[in-house]
Amino acid sequence: MGLLPVFAAFVSGILLHDAYFIIPVYAYILALILFICACIYVRNKKVWVVLVAFLMFLAANASNYRSAECSAKVLSFSQGRKVPISGWIDKPVVFSPDRKKIVLEIDRIDDREMCGNKCFILINLMTKNSPSRIDVWHATRGDYMTVFAAPRKPKNYKNQGSFDYTAELARKGIDTISYVNDENDLSFDYSKARTGLLDTIERAIDSTRYRIKRIIETQVHDRDALGIISALVIGEQGYISQDVRRMFASTGIIHILVVAGLHLGIITHLVYLLFKFLLSRSKYLCLHINIPKLSLLASLIPMTGYIFLSGANPPVMRSGIMIAVYSFLFLVDRHQSRWTGIMIAALLILMLEPAALYSISFQLSFISVGSIIACMPLITMTLSRLGLYKNAFTYKILRTMIGMLLVSLFVTIGLAGVLAFYFNTVPLLGILLNIIVIPVFGYGILPLSLISSVSGSLSPFAVPWISHYLFMVTSWLIHGSIGVIEYVSNLSIACIRIPTPSMLELILYYSILIALIHAQRSGLNFKRLESTALSDRDNKGSSKAAVFLTWFSLITVSVPGFILIIDAGYFIYKTHYNKDLSITFLDVGHGDSAFIEFPYGRTMLIDGGGGFSQTYDTGEAVVARYIWSLKRSSVDSVVASHPQVDHIGGLGFIIRRMQVKEIYKSDCDPDTVVYKNFIDAAQASKAVLHTITASAESKHIHGVDVMFFTVPHDTCDPSSNKDINDYPVLIKITYGNVGVLFTGDIEKRAEQLLADAYESQDMLKATILKAAHHGSRTSNTERFIDAVKPEIVIISAGESNPFHHPSKDVLRRFFEKGIQVLRTDRSGAIRITTNGKKVKIEKYVEDGHLNR
Repeated sequence: MGLLPVFAAFVSGILLHDAYFIIPVYAYILALILFICACIYVRNKKVWVVLVAFLMFLAANASNYRSAECSAKVLSFSQGRKVPISGWIDKPVVFSPDRKKIVLEIDRIDDREMCGNKCFILINLMTKNSPSRIDVWHATRGDYMTVFAAPRKPKNYKNQGSFDYTAELARKGIDTISYVNDENDLSFDYSKARTGLLDTIERAIDSTRYRIKRIIETQVHDRDALGIISALVIGEQGYISQDVRRMFASTGIIHILVVAGLHLGIITHLVYLLFKFLLSRSKYLCLHINIPKLSLLASLIPMTGYIFLSGANPPVMRSGIMIAVYSFLFLVDRHQSRWTGIMIAALLILMLEPAALYSISFQLSFISVGSIIACMPLITMTLSRLGLYKNAFTYKILRTMIGMLLVSLFVTIGLAGVLAFYFNTVPLLGILLNIIVIPVFGYGILPLSLISSVSGSLSPFAVPWISHYLFMVTSWLIHGSIGVIEYVSNLSIACIRIPTPSMLELILYYSILIALIHAQRSGLNFKRLESTALSDRDNKGSSKAAVFLTWFSLITVSVPGFILIIDAGYFIYKTHYNKDLSITFLDVGHGDSAFIEFPYGRTMLIDGGGGFSQTYDTGEAVVARYIWSLKRSSVDSVVASHPQVDHIGGLGFIIRRMQVKEIYKSDCDPDTVVYKNFIDAAQASKAVLHTITASAESKHIHGVDVMFFTVPHDTCDPSSNKDINDYPVLIKITYGNVGVLFTGDIEKRAEQLLADAYESQDMLKATILKAAHHGSRTSNTERFIDAVKPEIVIISAGESNPFHHPSKDVLRRFFEKGIQVLRTDRSGAIRITTNGKKVKIEKYVEDGHLNR
């Protein structure tokens, strides 16, 4: 374990580098002097370990892997306009149902040359409504492309718990992006394509992948089979439907769809067995050559080919490095050094790509392997006690199945913390499902998919019908497997949703696991403690040491456990016994969403935002992540103000996954896909569905009055967008002297009708007003504002949205009346907390800085 201090020092250097911890120059000079002196005088191994660890720490801290901060230059050249951007394609084109992603190394912008550091831009070619004039997927790395686009900086949703998209791109060297809606804005100049040796190899790989992609598209007609075969063979996941992806994710087997260590390991294992079988047929080779080592060495060649065929994505390359390290240890007869192997592989990967430390795939891969290594003695001991180490065929089958079950169990326990942190889920049935899925997909579907694709690409040299029938068998296997997975995913115990753990909670969880593993491996338990106390007096010293180690292990487990109990008690009190009313207006881009926490724990969600992307669910990725970050896993009531995508697009996931008890909606029922999905989710749930018409409904929740009402009307014409906007569900929440009014997207006509009906009753009067229609100039009339008499106005709008919301005229109207205006496009999530008398305002972004 001499590598442990070196590995820890290197990781610390990367973390401190990201924290902008600057090490002075003289520290590097001192390190150089120490290294020279050590080479001359030091022979002690421990001193060398410390010195190497210190040098690795300095090297990691000095590494530069962030984006080159080219955005200032790029944006100054474009000045917010659509301009020609020319450059070389840097990475394989990524396909998804509604877009193609192209990473371009910029050469020129608006006919001005980019000088200095390499600058990259991510081009999102929106293909949903664009004719395919150019087959962009066929574009290869090194091709010279010009795109007419308006570059901008990437944006995050500014909420607690939201994914940091800008940081993710920055670690890949990208700090500007652009969206292109017309393929006519793209052109290629092949005369300027790169022609170096590496570029030629990359172009050949991309062309091969494109040819295989076309073969799969031609031969496979089942959509689900097409998506899975494409994912397994060429690493292209764009064809996988959202339903299939959710099924695999909820059952904990999503790793099957992403080419990584499991797939490379299976391919290497299969080829190793094949080579071993063939070579062992020769008596001469058996007598003169180490067949297992030669077979392993030979199996690395097709594994390398598979890496490049699948796109050579960073997760695949990392897995390839890990397998190569373990293969090297086997070749030099050090295959028992499992921990040494995992740390060497991690160090190599981090030295090549320091930003990999933050990659989910890196963390999942190494925690999985580490869990297997740590628990292998326990697995071996369990199988031994069950008496399964016998040569009979039945015992071999049982040993394999129980061994796989134990491995799946311990990997799930090891990954539970990371899965909860990133995905807020821990699969339960995945422990059992892996026993079926891994053999079927790994040793059946994966090799069949590869053989089918490769044989198809060899036509007309091979017989075409071989590939055709192999694809048929593969599709049949996939279809049957999806049926089983769908059945399991629909079971209520398939997985459990967990609120987002804090970093402290993760540290405590993994501290307990490490302490338990150490105690088990040391054989320290209460029985040993008892036998130690009764041991011979001559062994008093060793007895004391054993007692000390036993108690040390118990304390190591109990102290973090006790802290976790205190932590859980604190959050239970905070979420279920707090007497304040809290309302958070979330940043969901162009849309509305507000999460309400009533005194003593009840919750309500008003709208769930929603975008226009087929692959991005705002409800799951933004709204639910915020709720989970509050240590909550359910929502009592959901209100759909009106059936437009920017209000109800994200509610489907919330209704399906968060145990909703009541749903309130307007009486407008348009014939749209987004509304149908919302109704399907509502009907499939156990929630009570309320339709708010002319009559108001009211609720009393622990001292808070909630009234649901609408604009006076007879019927709503669902084909009229004006009716949909003007007849939403309005909500007024009153707690003591503080009132909050939610207005949906009502416009001038509706505001006039509301003022006529309710102004004299002071029913509209509220301390806080959620501005109608994102602050549009067609809403927020002076008469309506005077009827509400707000002190604070919240405007929910997307940053730099194409509708130019909020209107300058509306803002001026609020300012002239002395009303405080808060905007989600600038402040991110806005949290209003009140005890019924005073109002406290918290903004996620305060004066341009995160306020956490």
